[in-house]
Amino acid sequence: MSRLSHRIVASRSLLIAPALLAASLAHARTYDVTTTVDLPDDGAGVVACHTTAGGCSLRAAIMKSNQSGEANIINVPAGTYMLTIPPGGSDDETVGDLNITASVTIIGKGMGRTIIDGNTIDRVVDISSGQFVSFTGVTIRNGSRRGGGGGIRNAGLLTLDHCAIEDNFVSTDGTNGDGGGIYTSGSLDVFDSVIRSNEAQGAGSGGGISAAGSVNIRRSTIADNRAGDGGGIHVAPSSAFVYLSNSTVSGNAAANNGGGINSVGAGSNIVALYSSSVIGNDASHDDDQFGQGGGICAIRTDSSRFLVTNTLIGNNTINQRNAFNDCAGTIEAYGFNLFSLAVIPNCIIGGNGSDAWGGIFLPSIGPLQDNGGPTPTHALLENSEAINATTSQGCVDENGNPLDTDQRGAPRISGFRCDVGAFEYGSVVDLIFKDGYD
Repeated sequence: MSRLSHRIVASRSLLIAPALLAASLAHARTYDVTTTVDLPDDGAGVVACHTTAGGCSLRAAIMKSNQSGEANIINVPAGTYMLTIPPGGSDDETVGDLNITASVTIIGKGMGRTIIDGNTIDRVVDISSGQFVSFTGVTIRNGSRRGGGGGIRNAGLLTLDHCAIEDNFVSTDGTNGDGGGIYTSGSLDVFDSVIRSNEAQGAGSGGGISAAGSVNIRRSTIADNRAGDGGGIHVAPSSAFVYLSNSTVSGNAAANNGGGINSVGAGSNIVALYSSSVIGNDASHDDDQFGQGGGICAIRTDSSRFLVTNTLIGNNTINQRNAFNDCAGTIEAYGFNLFSLAVIPNCIIGGNGSDAWGGIFLPSIGPLQDNGGPTPTHALLENSEAINATTSQGCVDENGNPLDTDQRGAPRISGFRCDVGAFEYGSVVDLIFKDGYD
């Protein structure tokens, strides 16, 4: 098999959604939020957003946008927008979470500056099927829900750009308890964002993301999430594909399988990691000895595939102890990949086999921290085996296109070949205006 024979070409919302949304936005209205108070629109204006206290709240702006049926723009200034109206009655757009039923672009002033806070009274955002929705420069936090999606439940075509999804949790309603941060049955594209410290409680799956649709993750970090299965990401059999490139999955934990990523069961989907880092995740985190795949659990049937290309998978464990368990199940390896051990227990590596992977000295990997760029990363330290370790194919995405930067936005290549994982050693990111909000 050639090194590029695994190339995957898919019809992706990453390419389609922005073009369709841009065409619709040509006739869009713009709503400027002017108050942090959580009040519904009072209906006083036919077009204008208005509440009983005066001004335009975030909830009122979304309501007006929904009513127009057009793909509008909502500008949200810096501040904390806390939901204060508990769900009740018909649980419509006037109470509880923010129901988005029409395509919309919501633009904040940067993650950590524009904060939409669920106040643990409900999930934060609920997106209806078929709607093109984009969040840029916002934090979505403190959502709480029985049923799927603590922070966001998405049935539409959602894009997150320079966003943080954090400190949300979900518990089961008897049917669904998945997706502490995000439950997506539609299409999800994530750019330059952080999904951290979310939880799917009990037997729930997908602490950070539960994927039952298609997911593209670019230059982003999934960290410190918790779940029954799939501490960072859970891939349901119904998912079409999940792609990660230049991204980090770090410090997540599952009580059972897949501390970092869990993809278990019958299905025909594709999970693929390109120039990414899966580091320091833990499976069987409840110490009951039942669970596997500290980094990746890929025990699948039918025609499903799990691919890794130029990816660093290290220091993943089971039972919260120094027992390396980077992988369980079957994966395909291409380019060159690095693991904690020279022999990987419970993991079958196909693809290009032994030519496509080796071991790494773990002290040559730095902690998860701010190394420049909008998201935290694990730096490679001097003399790491990951430096210049890829093949002549170079660092590429799922379609074989070159990855010209690392996760931080720093240029690849710094040496004579690009490095394994999400971080390019010796390459410097231009910090000025790099996140678009400075």
